[in-house]
Amino acid sequence: MKKKYLNYILYVFTFFIVVYYALNLSGILVLYNNPTISNSPNLPEGSRSIGTNTITPKNGDFVCYNFNDEYSGKHIRVHRLVGLEGDTIQIKKGVVFLNGKNFDKDLNLTHFYKTAKENLIQLKKSEVDLSSIIIEQIDNDTIKLLLEDSFIKELSFEIHRFISDEDFINQEMKAIYNKPWNEDNFGPIIIPKNKIFVLGDNRDYTVDSRTIGLINADEIVSVLIKTF
Repeated sequence: MKKKYLNYILYVFTFFIVVYYALNLSGILVLYNNPTISNSPNLPEGSRSIGTNTITPKNGDFVCYNFNDEYSGKHIRVHRLVGLEGDTIQIKKGVVFLNGKNFDKDLNLTHFYKTAKENLIQLKKSEVDLSSIIIEQIDNDTIKLLLEDSFIKELSFEIHRFISDEDFINQEMKAIYNKPWNEDNFGPIIIPKNKIFVLGDNRDYTVDSRTIGLINADEIVSVLIKTF
């Protein structure tokens, strides 16, 4: 009786393993790791997500797509889909506009903020885990910190978004788009046929369409439906 019970458990376990790999290989349900902070806070570093190829990607979705570079070879990246074929994308003073409408309006994103160096003392007294925050010194009196937008309203000291000047030219973007753009002042650009435009939610600490160019639409392999 005990052996029969164990065999039953083994059969059930094997069945679920076979189903899992079948779903994974077909792309119907795929488990992805989120190993970086490029989409924080909405896809936290170390979290996992479930994706599927049964959903048509739309603007606002997190999409998984094939990418190939000299450093990592062919691999899958995850970013938020911001522009489809025919859409107009423009970034003005750090705010993304899709077809003339503020795309960032209802999103909690991560950006660099600048503040007086002395305010670091107050920040240390807050509930923020500084070990997970990137801090860079701008000059003797000023620092910039990588923070969630939603956290800023909780601070009692003066702090401002760190936004690149309009006359600053990002050479990577110039090489790709042949335009004098930077990460905070970009476009307008109309997405051509069979292309998409993607951005990381950690806007100042990610590598996305601003610096790697537009992505072929047929490279999308999945749309994320659940993160945990």
